[in-house]
Amino acid sequence: MKRLTPKDPTKKKIQAIYNKENARKNISSIRNEKEIKQTYNEADSTIKDFYTNWNKNTINVSEVQAYEKSILGMTDDEIELLNSEKYFYEMEF
Repeated sequence: MKRLTPKDPTKKKIQAIYNKENARKNISSIRNEKEIKQTYNEADSTIKDFYTNWNKNTINVSEVQAYEKSILGMTDDEIELLNSEKYFYEMEF
């Protein structure tokens, strides 16, 4: 059984943030938090780059524009179904 993911970028990002906050912590992450006193980034700020502060759940203008373009010819019912989070079964023969 699979679950539809919403295609609306805003709903998609909110769902991703919620899933990340409510996910179970891995034992490695828990031990790293306890045992690693200082990371390399904290010790030497010159090694910071784009990915240090990058948040993949930030809503991107190009994603919103692509979504709006994709729903241009759809009815309200089709858009609602596209953004629903219903479960469905996938069968292969």
